[in-house]
Amino acid sequence: MENTAIMQNTGNKVRGIRRIADRLWRAVKRHPQVVEYILAFIAFFGRFLFYGARYFVQSGDYSALHNRAVYYLSQGDAAGRYLVKSIILAGEPLAGLSDVYIWSIFFNDLIVLLFIFSLLYAASAVMFRYVFNKLFGTGCFFTVVFCLFPFALDGLYTLSNSSRIIPAFFFAALAAILIYRMKEKGRLIYLPFFTLSQLATFGFHEGIAVLSAVICVVIALKKRNKYSLGVLMVASDFCVYALYLQIGRLILDSSEYDLSSVFSSGYYSQALVPAGRSLGGAVSSLSPVLLATSVGRGFGFIFKERGFVFLAALAALCAAVAFITRKAGREVCAECGLRGGINCLLCGLLLCAAGIVPAFISRFRDASETCLLPALCGLAIILDLALRAAARGKRAVFVPVITAFVLIFCAAGVSELHDYREVS
Repeated sequence: MENTAIMQNTGNKVRGIRRIADRLWRAVKRHPQVVEYILAFIAFFGRFLFYGARYFVQSGDYSALHNRAVYYLSQGDAAGRYLVKSIILAGEPLAGLSDVYIWSIFFNDLIVLLFIFSLLYAASAVMFRYVFNKLFGTGCFFTVVFCLFPFALDGLYTLSNSSRIIPAFFFAALAAILIYRMKEKGRLIYLPFFTLSQLATFGFHEGIAVLSAVICVVIALKKRNKYSLGVLMVASDFCVYALYLQIGRLILDSSEYDLSSVFSSGYYSQALVPAGRSLGGAVSSLSPVLLATSVGRGFGFIFKERGFVFLAALAALCAAVAFITRKAGREVCAECGLRGGINCLLCGLLLCAAGIVPAFISRFRDASETCLLPALCGLAIILDLALRAAARGKRAVFVPVITAFVLIFCAAGVSELHDYREVS
């Protein structure tokens, strides 16, 4: 009798846990983007909390978020002309103005600024995934790669870089959502907001702006209807910003990008070859061997620092990802046909190429790992496609793969964070 009562009690507990899980899943199905956003934010921002709620200031942060702001804000009207020359007409004007008048406010609490950027970046990932899911069936592995890819940390953690890159990604994703809704709903009310979002992307980062324009053209071509005027708006944005850059170059010779240099006689030897070599070196650094080394170092630092709370939180995150991907099934890793897979692959390759175009007309800087960040969107699409093609809708394949990569990327992120602490 006693054993029967114990078995009944255990059965009641199991049924209770199942009911809770079913209720949780029903809530997830009602608001899938909200849950994806929460998990993406926790994963992205949580990696930076291994050493506590602090940001390790890098040398570029002092120049971008402190020194320039102190100079401009202390000089008043006397700094006006230099402000115009070095920021407004130099390319990426919104990034420069934001550094001086907005982001510099948080210089004494940079972890708060990193928190804000994490919110924006997680939103970008979810918006991009929503659009690409509608177009190509892209699954949640896209979000994992886009948010946690360890070699992107240089542009996403260092605030002197992320103050440009993350807002640009946010406005690019917003522009993609708006033009998709315009063509889906057939309402031109989205058009002016799309145009403003697209121009804001240009104002923060030219590479991501080119990426955004290509995404919008892909959307317009995939969902062709009488509202394909959006493609012309993309072209008009390009014309407006190209004119803006040329005005800056002609008036003050300050524009970072010289569009006419492409047609000069020395372009191949003086710009194309050096930029190609620099990009080749940056791509070669993204090797599986380096990833394996970073993962090993990351776990080594976790155990060396006795980061068991971090490890427990990471395990809980992986468990949540595994639960949601298992329950969602093909909704997060849908099979792709041959034609759809080829279209998705071509789109991913196109987006990889589009984001690095400005590196080949830059006047003042070499291409680097940071210049590859706009290609992260295309890379995430390709890797998600590879997983969907390999898994073929089988949960036994894609659930452990997605969960394992969350663990791997977060551990590698700890390795990168340790290096930033050492040079801070």
